[in-house]
Amino acid sequence: MNKTHSKEEDEIKYAERPNKTALKKEFQALQILATQLIQLPESKIKQFPLSENTIDSIQQSAKITSKNALRRHIRYLAKQLAKEETDQIRVYFEKVADQQTRNSQFFHQLEYWRDRLINQDANVMDEIIKQYPKLDRQYLRSLVRQANKEQAQKQAPKSARKIFKYLREISE
Repeated sequence: MNKTHSKEEDEIKYAERPNKTALKKEFQALQILATQLIQLPESKIKQFPLSENTIDSIQQSAKITSKNALRRHIRYLAKQLAKEETDQIRVYFEKVADQQTRNSQFFHQLEYWRDRLINQDANVMDEIIKQYPKLDRQYLRSLVRQANKEQAQKQAPKSARKIFKYLREISE
């Protein structure tokens, strides 16, 4: 009876043991976080609730020139971060990534409008005016004419850049 009981205990202990793959993935995530932290300016790093030890280690990473030494230092930082509350840091990096995505989408929209304006799409002017009613329609049309003229003469797209810049200014 003791042998079955010990087998059951062994099975329970084995089931409760941490999964090695999960631990490796967690450590890799901490290494990525450490890499992101060492790329931040010093003023931003001090905003996070990190221990003085961790902050000092992050600051020391700027002095490391060897690739291998930096890789070892990042692993060391990841071990230190495992002891810290990293949720706030991860939320910050997610916000930064979201902001970059939104900026990218915004610029793509402006480029799309610019290209449609230059290709003389009749509906695009109305779309832009609905979005930005304070837009100077006459100025934008003159820029579009200049851009078409430059395109026909195979000149540098100076006016196309002005259109993009104007749309960006209006949107801000």
